[in-house]
Amino acid sequence: MREMFFLFYIAICDDDSAVMHEISDKVSIFFTEKQIPHKIYCFENASVFWADMKECINRYDVFILDLEMPGLSGKELIQQIKQLRNDAYIILLTCHEQFVYDGYEWGVYRFISKANYEGRLLSALMQVYKNVEAEKGFYLYHSPDGEQKLYYKDILYITKSAKNSIFHTKSCGDIPLRISLAKLYNELDPEVFCFVDRSCIININHITSIKKETNSVTLLETINVTISKSKINKLHIFMNENWYRGNV
Repeated sequence: MREMFFLFYIAICDDDSAVMHEISDKVSIFFTEKQIPHKIYCFENASVFWADMKECINRYDVFILDLEMPGLSGKELIQQIKQLRNDAYIILLTCHEQFVYDGYEWGVYRFISKANYEGRLLSALMQVYKNVEAEKGFYLYHSPDGEQKLYYKDILYITKSAKNSIFHTKSCGDIPLRISLAKLYNELDPEVFCFVDRSCIININHITSIKKETNSVTLLETINVTISKSKINKLHIFMNENWYRGNV
C-alpha cells in the first residue's frame, strides 16, 4: 500500500534491560512531543535481535546498539547488518569511548557515550528521521514477520510470475508478493514507476540507458531488462516529464 504518512521504525538492542527501557522511554517521549509517528522495538538479547533482523532487515529505519553484549557483540551486529543493508543508520551507545574511531571505521552513523547520551542521541535520531523522510517513498507490505518496508530506492524492477509480483531489489534479492502487477502499480508512486511491458514495471530512477536496437533498458549500468517496442517512446516521454519535475 502507498503510505499516507511516514512511520519511523527504531530498533534498540541492549542487554541491560533498565538502560534499554530508559532509552526507549526517552525516545518515545521525544517523538511523541514532536508529533512524529514512530514504532520502537526493544531487544535484550543480541542473538534474538539478529534472528529477527535477518527476516525483516528493511523494517527498521535506525538501529541503536550497545557495544558489549553476550552472544553477539555490537561490532559483530554492525558487520552483519551492513552485509544486508550497507546504507543502514546505526547509532552505537557505549561506556567505552576508546572505541570511537573503531566505530566509525565499522560504518556507524554516530558513536555516543552512555555517560551523557540523551541530547546527542535525540539530535542524531532527529537527523536520521529527516534523512529518511527526504529519501521518501516506500512500499509497505505484510509478511509472516509483520509489516515490512521496501524503499523505492531499493526496488530495481518488478515482474509478474503467475499470481505473484516479484520485486527485484538491490539489497534484498527477489521478494515475491501475492498481488497482481496491475493492482500493485496502483499502489506505487506513478512518478517513479513505469510499465515497460505488461509483465514488467521498472523504477526509472535506476535507468542508465535505453537501447532501441535491442528493445531494452539498462539499470545501474549492468542489469538489462527487455521492454515492449511500443513502450520505448512512451518511456522517453515519461522520463523527460519526471526529469523536468525533478523526480529523477
